[in-house]
Amino acid sequence: MKTKAGGAIAAIIFDRGRLLPFTLILLSVLFPFIVRDDYWTRIGVLVLLYYIVAVGYNALLNHTGQFDSAIAAYFSISAYVSALLDVHTGWSFWVTLPLAASSACVIAVLVGSVTLRFSGDYLAIVTLAFSEINRLIIRNWIGVTRGPLGLPGISDISFLSYEFGLSDYYFFCLLVAVLAALVYRRLAVSRIGLGWASVKENVIASAATGNNVSGYKLTSILFCSCLVGISGAIYPHFINFLDPSVASLDLFFGILIMVILGGGNLIGLFLSVLIFTLIPEVFRGLLVYRMLMLGCVLVALMNIRPEGFQYGQLFYIKIPSLFNRRRDNEIETGFQRAERIGFEPVASIAERPHGEVLLTVEGLSKDFGGLKALSKVGLKVHAAEIVSLIGPNGAGKTTLFNLVTGLSQVTEGSVKFMNTEISDLPPYKICRLGIARTFQNLNLMENLSVYENVMVSRLPRQSSKWNGKEITDQELCLECLNFVGLNGSEGVITKSLPYGDKRRLELARALAAEPKLILVDEPTAGMNQVEVEYFISLLKKIRESGIGVFCIEHNMTVAMGISDRIMVLDYGVKIAEGTAKEISENQRVIEAYLGRQKC
Repeated sequence: MKTKAGGAIAAIIFDRGRLLPFTLILLSVLFPFIVRDDYWTRIGVLVLLYYIVAVGYNALLNHTGQFDSAIAAYFSISAYVSALLDVHTGWSFWVTLPLAASSACVIAVLVGSVTLRFSGDYLAIVTLAFSEINRLIIRNWIGVTRGPLGLPGISDISFLSYEFGLSDYYFFCLLVAVLAALVYRRLAVSRIGLGWASVKENVIASAATGNNVSGYKLTSILFCSCLVGISGAIYPHFINFLDPSVASLDLFFGILIMVILGGGNLIGLFLSVLIFTLIPEVFRGLLVYRMLMLGCVLVALMNIRPEGFQYGQLFYIKIPSLFNRRRDNEIETGFQRAERIGFEPVASIAERPHGEVLLTVEGLSKDFGGLKALSKVGLKVHAAEIVSLIGPNGAGKTTLFNLVTGLSQVTEGSVKFMNTEISDLPPYKICRLGIARTFQNLNLMENLSVYENVMVSRLPRQSSKWNGKEITDQELCLECLNFVGLNGSEGVITKSLPYGDKRRLELARALAAEPKLILVDEPTAGMNQVEVEYFISLLKKIRESGIGVFCIEHNMTVAMGISDRIMVLDYGVKIAEGTAKEISENQRVIEAYLGRQKC
């Protein structure tokens, strides 16, 4: 029994994917005993404190793509709360730690709530301004912080009656760092991590599949600020002194460099923190030129490894088909399956009575300044029917879709879905009610796998049905991919797919949201004839399952061939509605496309 257990442990440790992490942890544990030098042990503590901060900021920057420049502010707020409580109240570190970390979290969430609308450079500028305001307050609020004089006499951490020594600080910080890394890793490969990734990859697509983008942004800010706050609370007790330099931008730029050089993973992050912290110490004999050496090393590394210290491919969610997979030549594609048994319907995804009114639009108008994109448009879409929306370029078709799905604000009019007013709802709430969509220009998470793209639609949902049976989210995603003919491609990174497959992937993602109504925007644009016929068959099967399909289509052959009804827009006004035959004979429609005949 012991032999089997020992073999299992050895297999885990010596697994190629785990060997390097175990080695680094082992070396970190042995580090104080190897160097036997207080100076280098103190440097080791600083490395671990920076690593804890870097793990948090890595989740914020590399997972949700939020370029928050206020890391130094959150760190300094936590540090000063912990130090001030220690100096003025004498409270134990174990009491001040949660208070200090919570203060950083509260401030970060408040700042994050205000800056949710910003991204990229704009977010960086706004949070940079907050960080500078924080630094000036700390520097000039002398009555509380003592300003440039600093706060001396901060006590060491103690546990019961035992006071921490240098090695105790090291192992305590190592424990916190390992726990932070484990929590981060667990979140990164969970539904939360996939939600973060979807926000970074494509905010519009994430919201359109029912995900609360603001919620995911705030959770990543909360996680980041929590780790930054814990590190900040430990720092003044380790140094026994605190001054405004802790709030300078040097900390932020240092952490930013570490995270970029780290390549978005825990191993690379640790290596980058080591390099950034140790290089100046190794070259300390060069005095002011030691930072020049650090700069030279960083420039060299970014030229050699522009992608940073990447370590393996991270899949945010376990992909069932990647494990125990058949050989490529044994995988039956969607095309082959269709030829063998025909399409398997997506029955019971919606289970709506045929003919029930799903979407009702009344008097819908949209103004862009002085331009009227839509004017008093009204329409209805029923369950189990395909309604096509056609019209010349610039007629307002995509604008109508954006208004229905909440991506644009309605100027005037009403949009109801199953008798519920949705014109004032955000996109994710509209999707959760039962409206899914595809886009005119592909909106996919290009750096995620095919499977992960579909799973994004399942993040806000729990129960699933397929052909009337309760199934897991994983099974539903695989069935949706199988339905559109992408089975066997689950682990493929989306950006490597051909164009036609990407179109079908968007449809699979929409189906995974279990919609009652699907809006498809120019689904066959850019496809060859075989792909067009395949896609038409998919839309017809979706209609047969009871789902309503509202389609923008420029290919008149497709629109006339699949539509139960057709509506025509011209300059934002609905000029006709009827069957394919009625529309093809409508004089106003002919004039809209071909122009009026001169007398």
